[in-house]
Amino acid sequence: YSKDIEALKTSSRFTTINGKEIHYSYKSGGDYTLVMESDTGYTMYEWQKVIDTMPSNIKVNTFIYDRAGFGESEKGEYENPEAQARKLHLMFRKLNLGAPYILVGDGYGSLVMTTFAQLYPEEVAGMILINPINEKYLNSSEYVKAIKDGSISRNMQKVGSYIGLNRVMDKLGLISYPEGLIENLEDIYAEDIIAHRFSKDYNTAVVNEMEVLKKGDSSSQSEGMLGDAPLAIVVNKDKHDSGQLELKALTKRDDV
Repeated sequence: YSKDIEALKTSSRFTTINGKEIHYSYKSGGDYTLVMESDTGYTMYEWQKVIDTMPSNIKVNTFIYDRAGFGESEKGEYENPEAQARKLHLMFRKLNLGAPYILVGDGYGSLVMTTFAQLYPEEVAGMILINPINEKYLNSSEYVKAIKDGSISRNMQKVGSYIGLNRVMDKLGLISYPEGLIENLEDIYAEDIIAHRFSKDYNTAVVNEMEVLKKGDSSSQSEGMLGDAPLAIVVNKDKHDSGQLELKALTKRDDV
């Protein structure tokens, strides 16, 4: 770690859930709490620019955190989205961060958010899904093949994290980062993400979440589950946009 990253860690907030430290950031600002859930492999700093550039007329609290094994949060055992959503809810109770919540889920994080909404529907005021995963396709042959292909590389990186191989691979440009992520962050946040990218905890957490997808171990999405709560879906037209847009059926509203 550089001194800057150590300073970033020192200024962070931590709470303990089930005996494990969870890294989070909370900023008060309104009656609703905007909860942002990252994709697999990201840290909470994925959302930092969103928070920093949020217009002043948007009056909401903001909450971001690192799931187990990512960023500064301690590693845990295998958890599916239900376990992760229940842990998040427990965290809210412990920190006294009450509803209503506006849930934002990116990629894998969309599964945690739809599960949270399924478990605690009366606490959800709205939802934003970014490149969401449609559970309907988790067991399709195309999706399973893509996940299995990716898991080979991820398992290699998990092994490599124990012997320092990943740092060498990164220097050779053989490890990729999500497009635009590093470039759009302040240097200190980008440096923090890159530093954690090589850790054993990070690579174990990635493999655990890929196992969730391989097993199809998530069942939270049902038609009309959000009731009349508003829903927005942001899709990547180079990927599974048709399946993603099917998730419009999660709300009873017709203005998705």
